[in-house]
Amino acid sequence: EEEEEEEEEEEDEEEEEEESFERWIVCGRGVGDGLRSCPEGGMDLVSVDEIHEVRCCVYEYDFEDNAFDEGWRSKCRDDEEFIDVLGKSEFEDECFEEDFYTAYEICHDVGGRLCSADELLNSCTKGTGCGHDNQMIWTCTEEYEPCEEGTECCSGICT
Repeated sequence: EEEEEEEEEEEDEEEEEEESFERWIVCGRGVGDGLRSCPEGGMDLVSVDEIHEVRCCVYEYDFEDNAFDEGWRSKCRDDEEFIDVLGKSEFEDECFEEDFYTAYEICHDVGGRLCSADELLNSCTKGTGCGHDNQMIWTCTEEYEPCEEGTECCSGICT
């Protein structure tokens, strides 16, 4: 019985180690190419419990209707690498500042996803509303890890 308890504790510890409790936040206007940094900097790795602004991304081809009619905008500077990425900040006339998991749910509920750090660094949501260009925005990117199965994937598709 004691051995079983020890094994269960070890399994719990392993599960805790696998889950990251930090995500990247990135300046809402993007970084580089002469852009001014946000007052809080260009990007930072922070606890998922912190409160930051929410912007969402989506792939244009994920929409049956015209995504532009629903307020999604193509803003990426590198439009070859991010050719189909659209961004949006305001949903049903509301802007959001939330913890990571709430931000993730907001984007999911509107048919989008949290943007990747690379998408935000490339200004994919710049100028999409709510005055968030000067704020730090949640990304789906965790620590230095690529998207893996069971995580809040940047692409929304985990393999």
